[in-house]
Amino acid sequence: MYNESINLTWDILNLTVVTEMLNFNFTFLNNGTNYTDFFTSFIADYDYVGNYTIYLNATDNSSEIDQFEFNFTIVERNELPQMGNVSNFTTSILDEFFYYDFNATDRENPEGDGLEYSLINLTVDAPVLNINSVTGVIDFNFSNNQSYAGVWEYNISVNDSLDIDSEVFRLDVHGFANVTNLEGVVEKESEVKDE
Repeated sequence: MYNESINLTWDILNLTVVTEMLNFNFTFLNNGTNYTDFFTSFIADYDYVGNYTIYLNATDNSSEIDQFEFNFTIVERNELPQMGNVSNFTTSILDEFFYYDFNATDRENPEGDGLEYSLINLTVDAPVLNINSVTGVIDFNFSNNQSYAGVWEYNISVNDSLDIDSEVFRLDVHGFANVTNLEGVVEKESEVKDE
């Protein structure tokens, strides 16, 4: 059995300005009979999608070189769009307008082009809120309409044509105060003050 150290170097073709930082760290595993095992791991980022040619050079103690060439392809994997922070809301029919701009991100499309928003009412008789499918904006006029008062749940979704992310939010809409007994309360207060 002949043991000697092997020096491993590599060269990657087809690099761009973004991918020129690709780095493979080779780890020596063990020496076998007339062979040496090396192991490398690499976690690809979305920026590294592409085809590369890699040349590996193994050099032994006597400066003998063996070269191996292979193609390395990193393919794109679609990821879910990510809905921004969604919370519950409280408003009043007296506030008249409810406006909210829902936001989402998509790693494959950082500009957000091509994302589509939708909204589903989850509560029976909930006000029909409309969402702009391109911008994610809800703009609703309560118009002092008492029938809009209540606690309503909605499901907001965003999709990138392949995957969907969705969240549920609650809209608590306060209506007019019940003023049917207000006159009796005022009379009793004035009687107490007179005594």
